[in-house]
Amino acid sequence: MNEPTEHPPRRWPVALLLLALLGSGISGGWWWREHVRKPAAAGVDLPQPAVPQAAPGANTPLTGALTFLVAADTHLGASGMEQANATMLAALDELPGTPWPARIGGLVEPPLALAVLGDLTDSGRDDQMRSFERLYYADTHPRRGPTVVLTGNHDQVSERTAVGQRVIGWHGALFRAWDWGDVRMLCLDKGPSEPALAWLEHELTTLPTERPLILMQHFPLLGPYSGPDWVPDAQKVRLAKLLTGRRVLAIFHGHFHGSGHYRWQGIDVYNTGSPRHQWSEVLAVRITEDSLVVASWNWKAKCWWWMHTKRRDGNGGGVFTDLSGGRAVPPVLNPYPLHP
Repeated sequence: MNEPTEHPPRRWPVALLLLALLGSGISGGWWWREHVRKPAAAGVDLPQPAVPQAAPGANTPLTGALTFLVAADTHLGASGMEQANATMLAALDELPGTPWPARIGGLVEPPLALAVLGDLTDSGRDDQMRSFERLYYADTHPRRGPTVVLTGNHDQVSERTAVGQRVIGWHGALFRAWDWGDVRMLCLDKGPSEPALAWLEHELTTLPTERPLILMQHFPLLGPYSGPDWVPDAQKVRLAKLLTGRRVLAIFHGHFHGSGHYRWQGIDVYNTGSPRHQWSEVLAVRITEDSLVVASWNWKAKCWWWMHTKRRDGNGGGVFTDLSGGRAVPPVLNPYPLHP
């Protein structure tokens, strides 16, 4: 009679149980959520926003004045940001029809668009992007205008993130250009990265040097949070070289949650505020055949905080005016803090 064959102990049920418990712990933790699990497509429960591939109001003729608004750093997902953004947007709906500062005269025209310059979310999660969409895209807001966006460092932009997927879906690309009147608008997304600079160099070859340009990006070029950790010096040098001899009317950015104006390489640069911290300001931009006006609207105080006016031809320089009446806390950034 043969001896019974000896089989190894059956350990696989125990191993499967351990893996199941371990997987449950990992998948419920932050590391799995943020680094392994691919987020679901953002806004699947919302209609795809009806945004033109270029931008709202693209190719609009310059008749009288063109007006648009500039905000940034909405940080949906951070504590209190849902309510802060809702309050800001409600205030911006009231802005059209408000008198411009006395030096400008007239009333604020209906804006072509509200541009939001990055850090739409606090960490790029799909639920945070749904919050942004509910506030900025789910309903039409004809008074403040439709929304056009770019991304920031907090949005963790890649093909794996809700923000990158949706921005490309809305606007066709992260780097893009469109016309507002005779002004060519150039979106560098976060800023002058190597891919953005390659795109810009190609775009500029299609434009005459006298064409008026406005650039939008997330990162600053001088001042707080503008150092090499954010934008390497070599990329700033290359950007300056590409823009040399061009009619750059302005560069707009966010990232530093302040609000103010400074000059970089002879170009006027404007930083817009954020609903996250104390600078509760959005920029209102007015372009005519002769002039450019950038006025900061304090949406909590519901009054103008500062403005910068200049001729479009660049002659005579610009004039910065503090409109806060000494009430500004924190103070109006003039001069702007230019240390990195």
